[in-house]
Amino acid sequence: IIEPTGASFGMIPTPAGFLKELRQLTDKYKVLLIFDEVITGFRCAPGGAQEYYGVMPDITTLGKVLAGGFPGAAVAGREDILELLEKRGNKEWNLKNKMLHYGTFNANPISASAGIATLKIIATGEPINRANRASSMLITGMNEVIDKYKLAWCVHGEFSGFRFLLGHTCPKRYSCDFRSCDYDYKKLKGGNDPILSGSLRCGMLLNGVDATEQGGWVSAAHTAKDIEKTIMAFDRTISWM
Repeated sequence: IIEPTGASFGMIPTPAGFLKELRQLTDKYKVLLIFDEVITGFRCAPGGAQEYYGVMPDITTLGKVLAGGFPGAAVAGREDILELLEKRGNKEWNLKNKMLHYGTFNANPISASAGIATLKIIATGEPINRANRASSMLITGMNEVIDKYKLAWCVHGEFSGFRFLLGHTCPKRYSCDFRSCDYDYKKLKGGNDPILSGSLRCGMLLNGVDATEQGGWVSAAHTAKDIEKTIMAFDRTISWM
């Protein structure tokens, strides 16, 4: 089981070609390949990271955007696997073969209706493209601020997520091919100084922007003004620090 963009929505990226090789290995040894697409499912492409990278898993888990803001999640996958959840008119099958699948919100009609409406919008691809463009603008703008203050920092990421790398820099940050990133994975995830990252978060909050110590995400609802405000908050926070 793997998050296809890499751990924590690509904080530690999977190398180029990794997923296809993983698919080949799991096929060879007859092991199920499961994609955790709870975050990546509707940020990479309408069909998830599996569509974007062209790799089909055996099982996929989905959530968050799936239900349009209501409680909801889903498991998708091969028919021969998912049929084990099916209740049949066969008592012996139900007792010996059927897999139990309890859930508080199973088949919730409101969540299902909201999810269908949301998926129709996502299927156009425009919300994903809009969020990705906004994130790219944000990353570029923040790196320009970092250059302005001559800091050994970097803001990186792909799709609609961004990450802070504080106290470490990368000369390729404006032309980054994150799939071939060879940076120390320990620094990419959890390598920031807690005092530095905590100060950055507090400063951003005081300037009206909520971002985690590690970074954040952009949505299709964020406008160019929102991106500009975030970059200005980042600039002002660094000037305070």
